[in-house]
Amino acid sequence: YLGKKSNEELLKLFAYIIEDNPFLYESAIEFLVNKLYGSDETFVKLLCSLIEKTASDLASRKLISPIKEIAFNNPEKTVEITKRILDLRIGGGICSGIILSPLLDKGIGDDEIISHLKSDDSFLQKHSLVAINEFLITNSNTEYAKFLIENLIKAVKNIHQENTNILIQCLINAFLINRESVLPVLEKEIEHRGYPAAIVYAK
Repeated sequence: YLGKKSNEELLKLFAYIIEDNPFLYESAIEFLVNKLYGSDETFVKLLCSLIEKTASDLASRKLISPIKEIAFNNPEKTVEITKRILDLRIGGGICSGIILSPLLDKGIGDDEIISHLKSDDSFLQKHSLVAINEFLITNSNTEYAKFLIENLIKAVKNIHQENTNILIQCLINAFLINRESVLPVLEKEIEHRGYPAAIVYAK
């Protein structure tokens, strides 16, 4: 049924699904993202709305995993979409980070991710932290995970206070991979950043 619809009709349907309740439409969302996947501004904004609306829900993996698989299977389009999101400065760094994360150990966007950690731009920092966090969750036993952890530790002091939540989450996931290197850094950051950091760790 959806295959017979125009892209314009599919975009309207996508908007309706996001507004209603995305968790009721898992199969439709996978179809829509697969069909519409590209740097069209309307689609990119809708995709970010979907991820922003659902990312904090414990069930979000059901929606986000298929999107990450589509991103992985379409690297060129994924890079274009990520660039568009960053140019538009939408999604709070969450959307772009999640989408780019499956490509991190493929030589795509790696240098950019590390350089954004050192940036003074909190939006770009969050984009990188989210991408690293997503990668560490799903690719813990890899050499590239160790590489990311090394660079994360080097950049910790540069991360803005407003990105404390995602930084501590990154360090927790890094700690699960490399306890010895990360524990002193994690303890120091919780002490330095105070209550917001302690709450994330406590959870």
